[in-house]
Amino acid sequence: TMVLLMGTGLLLRAAAVVDDYDFGYNPNGVYYTNLWLEIEDTATVGNVFRDGLERVAVMPGILSVASRERLSLLNGLVTSDQATGRGDGQMNVRQYQRVSESFLSTLGIPVVLGRDFQVGDDQDGGRAIIDQDAARQLFGNESPVGRQIKLGGFDSDAKWVPVVGVAQNAALSF
Repeated sequence: TMVLLMGTGLLLRAAAVVDDYDFGYNPNGVYYTNLWLEIEDTATVGNVFRDGLERVAVMPGILSVASRERLSLLNGLVTSDQATGRGDGQMNVRQYQRVSESFLSTLGIPVVLGRDFQVGDDQDGGRAIIDQDAARQLFGNESPVGRQIKLGGFDSDAKWVPVVGVAQNAALSF
């Protein structure tokens, strides 16, 4: 009986901690699903997601829909346009996310500097919104809006992508 009571107490305490955790967005009413698609053509993937979002958006009770695609970085390096190759303006990451223009607004993640994604931002190599921690690490005290980052080292062949906004930090583990 004592072990059961202790286990129940620990479970209730853990539930209270999770309930008080600040995810950076309100998870109430947010539903998600994971899809694994084996499609190599990135244009086809984009069309599949767009079509899926349009179909779900018209369902009764749906207020907003969004998609995200987690992508791995081969060398795990993101570089800002101010990097000198000595490590400043660079950070190590394992993944980045390609998201639909409604992603931040659907989750209620505020853009604290600059603007949110807009229709057409995925054209011409895309646009980037980074979180507050990445902004600090890549650009220090300077505004990253209007600056550029690349998913790779300074001398890599990766394209430079303009930063259009800075979002509040959020724990997106789903």
